[in-house]
Amino acid sequence: MKDNKNNNGEIDFKYRKSILKTLIISTLLIFAAFVIIEKYFLENEFKKQILNSFGVSIIKKENELNKLIFDTENTLKYISNLKIFKEAVANNNLQELKTLFLTISQTNIYFMQLRFVDNQGKEQLRVDRSSLSVNPTNVTKNNLQDKSNRDYFIESKKMSDIYISNLDLNIENGHI
Repeated sequence: MKDNKNNNGEIDFKYRKSILKTLIISTLLIFAAFVIIEKYFLENEFKKQILNSFGVSIIKKENELNKLIFDTENTLKYISNLKIFKEAVANNNLQELKTLFLTISQTNIYFMQLRFVDNQGKEQLRVDRSSLSVNPTNVTKNNLQDKSNRDYFIESKKMSDIYISNLDLNIENGHI
């Protein structure tokens, strides 16, 4: 082992310089490690706060959507039990149904479309609204469509009560 002392018994300057460099580099590495660790924990804490905030917002939106679906289902059940609706369906009175559907759409802005589809899947009438702020209109007879291949029609034929389909893209005349 090399003796790092000079003739006076003092530690050699080169050796001191080497130790000092090692201490400075070690200190900088430790400092950098603390900075990286602190940054990591702060970022994770910030991410947690953001995700928590979004989570609360998502839960609120989910609750609003569930309430809207519940209210819509109750409204549809109410309509299906109306004497005027039952008589119009039984007598295939499309004019009465058009008036009823238009009135319902005007009083419930969340109803973007109301359709009366026969047992073969052919629309007999439809009331449309392009956005919440636009008044609904009756669709002309030549613009009515065959919906017999749509999942909601196939599944609803199996039901005796109101059927609420999964949310999906609106397809009109083969276009999304």
